[in-house]
Formats: sequence, structure tokens, C-alpha cells
Amino acid sequence: MTEMSGIQTGCFCLVFYTLIPAIVKKTTLFIGLMLFQSVFVSTSAININGVEKKIDTLEHRQVGPGVFYTRFQLPDYPLSAYILQVDLNNPHNFIETFQAGNQVGKTEAMTTAYNRLSSTTHSTIAGVNGNFWIVSGQGQPTELLGVPHSGSMLGGEMITDPNSWNRGHGSIGFAMIDANKKVWVDDIAFTGKVNIPGKGGYTISQINRMRGDNQLVLFNNYLGDGKTTRTDNNGIEIFIKPADNKQWKTNGDVTCVVTRIIANKGGNLLEKGESVLSGSGTAQTFLSTLNPGDTVLVNMSIKTLTDNQTPQVKEMITGNALVMKNGTLTNRNTNEAYNSQLYPRTGVGASQDGKVLYLIVIDKGSGSNGANTETMCGILKAFGASDVTSMDGGGSAQMMLEGMIVNKPSDGKERPVANGWFVYHNAPEDKNITQIAFEDLRTEMPALASYKPVILGYNQYGVLIDKNIEDYTLSCSEGLGQITPDGAFIANGNATSGTLTVSYNQVSITKTIRIISGDISFRLDSILIDEQRSYPIEVFSISTSGSLTIPPALLNWSIADESICKIDNGILKGLKNGKTKIYGTIGDIKDSLTVYVEIPEQVKMKYDDFSQAGSPWKLAASSQLSATLSSSGIPLDWSSGLAVDFTYKSGRAPFIKLTNQKPLYALPDSISIMIKTGDILIDRMLISLRANNSKQAVSKEFKDFVSGGGDTEIKYAISDFFDTNDIAVFPVWLDNFNFYLQAMTENQAYQLGFKEINLAYKGREFSGIHIPSDQSGFNIYPNPVQEEILIKTENQTGRFDIDLFNLSGQKVRTLQTEIMTGNTIAIPVQKLKPGYYLLTIKQNQKKSTFKIIKN
Repeated sequence: MTEMSGIQTGCFCLVFYTLIPAIVKKTTLFIGLMLFQSVFVSTSAININGVEKKIDTLEHRQVGPGVFYTRFQLPDYPLSAYILQVDLNNPHNFIETFQAGNQVGKTEAMTTAYNRLSSTTHSTIAGVNGNFWIVSGQGQPTELLGVPHSGSMLGGEMITDPNSWNRGHGSIGFAMIDANKKVWVDDIAFTGKVNIPGKGGYTISQINRMRGDNQLVLFNNYLGDGKTTRTDNNGIEIFIKPADNKQWKTNGDVTCVVTRIIANKGGNLLEKGESVLSGSGTAQTFLSTLNPGDTVLVNMSIKTLTDNQTPQVKEMITGNALVMKNGTLTNRNTNEAYNSQLYPRTGVGASQDGKVLYLIVIDKGSGSNGANTETMCGILKAFGASDVTSMDGGGSAQMMLEGMIVNKPSDGKERPVANGWFVYHNAPEDKNITQIAFEDLRTEMPALASYKPVILGYNQYGVLIDKNIEDYTLSCSEGLGQITPDGAFIANGNATSGTLTVSYNQVSITKTIRIISGDISFRLDSILIDEQRSYPIEVFSISTSGSLTIPPALLNWSIADESICKIDNGILKGLKNGKTKIYGTIGDIKDSLTVYVEIPEQVKMKYDDFSQAGSPWKLAASSQLSATLSSSGIPLDWSSGLAVDFTYKSGRAPFIKLTNQKPLYALPDSISIMIKTGDILIDRMLISLRANNSKQAVSKEFKDFVSGGGDTEIKYAISDFFDTNDIAVFPVWLDNFNFYLQAMTENQAYQLGFKEINLAYKGREFSGIHIPSDQSGFNIYPNPVQEEILIKTENQTGRFDIDLFNLSGQKVRTLQTEIMTGNTIAIPVQKLKPGYYLLTIKQNQKKSTFKIIKN
């Protein structure tokens, strides 16, 4: 074992640090221009509705000015949840409703809206889905499919009206942001009204929906570009714009000017910036008194039902229920089945003073049971929320962060939604890092563990501008461990505690680390390697909490057969073909790894020439083709191979598939297959390989076939299929070839030929004793060999002397025989010892020599 100064390696055990901070009290975090009170601390319990529950906090970091993201699990349920906390006191963040495609009736992926809505002064950070929306089967007109149920608003302008949807169960939960950046979560009373000075007023029945008898409805640009008002010809439509470029608002009159009037014609287009007051029956009579240039007053009145407040609301989305108010659960948690069942959830919460917004998503699936709204409220209350509404759940329950969905939607993929709330920032552009933070939450780590933290860099406003600062300086308190030349921390060998400090750009951050005990394990239980590739043995400390790497040089290593491989400072390398075991030890803890070494003896090796007796290749094909597989009748210019003969008959998706699941030799860089397609019309061919560490094959498509009798070489790098930097993918297994046919001549016979499969190995130089078969005229296979060497001629005939020598020069096999073109000669070698041999084939004065590996 390599000793490292300053690290004690006495008696100890290894275990993984606990990644389980929890929520029991408040702690102060300083990032940006202000102090943000967070309920995130490194403990392990959360009080949910009066009951202590274990919490595993997996992520907690600042993602924008005053915006914090937390990902955690509650194993007692179990459930996985994600929370965004937004401090609305921060002057550089703001909340807006996003309407899918800026058009009612549309749905849009939040990841798409992220890019569409982001700009320099309107930079998208994160968001969650919002309203339930109208779908088929709900008895609504087709024209309204996709329109949000109940109220939604952006920038003070109503997108859809708050209405009585779901009112039969009780209170509805509206989430609102007012002009002072205060969040309100409450049930509301809404009244929209149009007043004509001196002539009275009329109530607005709907916004961007449908017009009924005697109704006055409002349409605006959220109908969408090129969309017309949803009205018939029995009415009048008054086009208006706010006077003096004023903005739309709530709880106050907006003076508007009539720009044009269309009577007795529905389905009209709006110009940019226009709204339409559309009336029929008595509402038409009311509006008919107006003329272009007249003014009308439009008032959207909102009053909270809990305390009769009238906030000047600018942003709004609507849930199905107000499930918590003033920290108390409402009856809406139990009087509607949707709320009481375990389900994927999205919720919106507000602190008591309305200055902290909470957005939560809870998964169902992938080890998470989902939650009822009561549990959701309990979680949000533990984080600091006082009021909560339940938003659209199920497959719609999604949280988007930095352009990606971070939760696991129950649909298994992102679902487009009708609307939601996005968190933005408008901080000035500033690339100077003034604050740093640890990305991870590690507070404990095992003895001798290696740790190089990822450091986040923020500017003065709290905007994340570098997700992985690289050129920082890491230091530790005396006795905690050692910093390696490449900047990693190696923990002490004994249980202790101390601090780690990161310094960068005259800024530093420190956290306390505790060294604890545990166990070790190798990542792999077996490995295939050659003589060229070096493998730093992956060693992990483990516990029920997880795992962390240990430098392999810190272990004592032993090898059962030192002729097979070697280990230098924890780095493994092959020496010769064979199998052995290696053992790594620290103190009383020991683990083992089986090592297989396969060393190719050629830059290009023939892996299979399809000539093996009782071919292991299996044929599957569409039944109408009547396909057969045979080694007879192969192309005349081939000495070996297989042929699939079939008669084409039309049918659904005709295919031919050859399967032979076996490992490729050693660590090849590429694989090539030589085939002959003749007159066959092939739509595409799939070659499927499987990594040793996976149960699923990976396929690549090939289409460029040589027609008219020529051979087609299909070649792919192994790295096209897998990450070959990971040694665990080897040995790679050949799985199948699958050919999908195009329409061809009915009842005509065709043949698909398979000549050979070759493997290529880069970066090698071999001795000159081997003459490739295309020069010698012989195919020698298999190589390496176990039972018998097969010799097949390509264009040679006559009498030959064949001898096999060991490396001491002793002749161990000899044969004199007549060989005809295409014949195969077998030389039994099963009783020979494993090792290297030289095969010579001599005719007259010409001799060919081949190196043979006997396994």
C-alpha cells in the first residue's frame, strides 16, 4: 500500500456520509443582497401535521436571486418531493403566469415555454404547472378544449375569468400575486363589469370562452393570432383599447376607447392590443349605444372571501381547492376524492405575510407513493407556508428548473400543460463571482474517502453564473485529512471532525465534515482487460446511505496469479491471457475482483467466418418468406459463409433476423460485417450489441448497401454504441442483425449472404511472424483456440506440410495432406497446454507462418 503523509491508517471501518439534512428549525443563509430565512438545515426529521417523519434532503441550493430549490425524500411514506422557495422581498425576482403558446386552448411543454419566454431582462429560472383545463368528456364545447378552468391572469390582464368551476365541493383555491409582489392564496369573489358613463353598467359573464344568450363577454389577444371571437351573427362586438396606453388592472376602473364596432356578424379577428366587448340580447342593447371614440370603464373586481381584502392582483392561477388557510387544514382535504387519494401533486403556498412563495411537486411512481393534499399541506407548513391551494396533479404535476423537468412525471415523460407560474429574474448582467457554495450537502464521509467538491459561483445578485468552478483552492483543518496535488481531499483514517474550506476570487466558504466508519466494496465483481488499457480500480465506501470513492492506492493489493495481471498504485493492467483474482485490503476489511485478460494478437481479427459446424446462428424471418439458413449455396467467390435463401411474398413489415448472442473478444475498437445482398431491396439493417453491464441491446441503423453482386462492409466503432470509457461495458456481446425488406418481385427467389465478422484493435504493433490470410491464401480459425485449429484454403490446392511448434521450438503436431480449394483441415489441440504456438504451412519452397493462441 502507498502511504500518504499526514493520514493515519490504523484501525477503522468505512461508511458513507449521510445525505439526509432535515427540517426542524430555521437557519440563516446569506446569498445576494439580502438575508433569506430558509428552513433547510442538516438534521434528519420534519414535523408533518404533528408527527415527526424522517427526511432525506438530496439537494438544496440557490437557483436565482432569492430563489431556493430543495429536492428531498420522505422514506416513511415513501414519497419524493421538490420545493421552490421564492423570497419576494428580493428586488431581482418576479413571478408571472405563463399561458401555453400565449393562447387559450393550447397546451405547451414547460421546457419549451422556458426558452420562448426567456430574455436578458426576463430570464426564466423555474416553474410549475397551474390550472386544470377543459378536456374531452367534460360536456364542454369543442371550441373550449384546452382552455383553463376558472381564473388566470398575466400582468393584470385577465386570460380567463374566475368562475364557479368545482364550487360544489366548497372553497376554491386561487393563487395570486399583487402589484406589491405579495402572494395571496385564498378563495375569491370575482365581478367583471362594463360601465358606460351616464348610461349604467353590465356584468361580464365570461372571458375568452363562449357567448350565451343575453351575455356580455370579453375577448382579448389571448384568443391567439388568427383566432376569431367565438360568437354567432346575433350580436354586436365593440372593439376597445385602454386609453392613453394605460395597463389593465384589477379592483379599479380601466378607461377604454372604442376603436371600431361590428354588428350582426360574429367570428371577428382582433388587432394587436384590442379587446372585444361582445353582447347578445339585452347585452347587445346595452352596447349598441356606443360609437367609435366613446369611452367605457372596465372593472375586474376581486375580493378575498376569508377576510374581504381587495388586492390589486397582477398574476393568477387557480387550483381545485383551498386546502390550508392560516396554517389550518380545511375540510377540502377530505370532502373531495381527488384531494384525499394518493396522487402526484402540485401545490402553491404562501407564508403568513405573503412575502415567501412556495411551489411544490410530489411524485407518484419510481418509489414514491404520491400524497393526499393533507400531507402536501403538512410538508409546506413545515417549510413555512400558511396558505395552500392544490393545483392540477397527475401527469401534469411537474416542476421545471433551468429548462429541465426535475421531477419524475407519472406519464414517464413531460406533459404539455395549459398554464402555470414561472419564476424569473431581471438582475443586471454581471459575470463577476462574489459568492460561492458547495453543490452537495455532504457533512459526513468515511475514513480515507476521496472528495473533490463541486463549487457553485454566484454574482452579487445571487444569479448562478458558474455551475462548476474549477480553479478554486481547497484546504482542511489539521488532522481532518490531506489535500492531494490535484486538489482532492482525502479523509483521515480515523473518526474525527473538522472543516473544509474553499477559496476562490477572494471569497471563501467553509463547512464542517465528520469522518465516520463503515465498509468497502469494489464497483465491479469481475472485469475484462487487455495489456494496453490501465484501469484505476474503483473502490467505494458503502453504507445504507450510499457510496463514495476511495483512492485505490490506499489499499493493499494481492494477486492470485501474478503472471496474468499487475497492480501499480491501485491501477490494474493485463499481462497475458487468462483468469485470476485480485484482493484489496484495508485493515480487517477485504474485497475481491475476478480479472479476465484477453490480448488480441492481430490488429484485425476474424471473429466469425460463419463456417462453424452446427452454426450457432439462429434465423427468424417473416413466415411468408419461407426463409432457410444454410452454409451451402453461398456465393461462388467466397470460401466460407452462411446464406439465407427466401422467396419474396408480400406481407406486413417483412424482415430477416440472425441472432447469435456471444461476447466479442477482448476490447475491440470496431466491428465490421461483410455481407452480400444481391438484388434484395433492403429498407434498413439494424446491428444490435449489448454491453456486459446492461440487459438491453443497443441498435445502430445501416442503409448504404452495395447492389449488383458486390460485397457490403458494415462497420461501426464500439463507441458508437456505448461509452467505452467505462470498462464495465466489456465484454461487448453481439446480439443480432435485423434486416427490414422493401417490396420486391413477388415469388422471386433471393439470397442474403454473410461472409465474415472482423474486430479491429487500435494502437498495437505485432511481430512480423503473422501473414494475413489475404496474402497467404489461408483462413486460420478460431484464434484463440481450444479444441481444434481449422485451416481453409481460399485459392490454394495441392500437397502441404503442416507443422505446429511451441515457443521452445518443439514440434507438437505435424500433418501432410492434399488440400483442395474450399476444403477445411482440422488439427486437434485440446490436449496442448495453454500458451503461444507457431503454425507453419509449406508447399514447395513457400511457407506461411501464423501465431496461434491456445486457451
